Amino acid sequence: MTTQPQPVVMVSTPIPQRSVMALGVEFRFVRCNRRHLFGLTDYWVTKQEKVRLSDLERTIIDGLKQPGHCGGVTDVAKGLWMRRQDVNVDRLVRYATRIGAEAAGCSGSPDHVEPHSQRIRDVGNLLACASMEPRGFRRTLRQGGFSRG
Repeated sequence: MTTQPQPVVMVSTPIPQRSVMALGVEFRFVRCNRRHLFGLTDYWVTKQEKVRLSDLERTIIDGLKQPGHCGGVTDVAKGLWMRRQDVNVDRLVRYATRIGAEAAGCSGSPDHVEPHSQRIRDVGNLLACASMEPRGFRRTLRQGGFSRG
């Protein structure tokens, strides 16, 4: 999902790799834990070759998680609005909750958890602005400990 041409393609991988330039496009590799590689779909580029891409919902979550890699939260919001008919809201909420829960499990430090909790709230705010917020979403946030009290 993109709202403007991207001269750089970000690739998540558990294996450290250097950037690569191919066909005039720079591919930057961002190292991540294998358990964070979910929300992927296979895309056939030829009859023999396929690549794994993040689905729309995971792309939105990644944009909120690392806005510097995608043009910022504003571009994420524009992309969500442009593709709002295609977004599976339940999956988006599930992914946001999963990312937040994993972040909470990584460290007992509030400094570590807060940025991820903020991303979950960002999902709720974006959905509300786009009139896409599912029923009970705010209650789910409160029960999961992601709302500010």
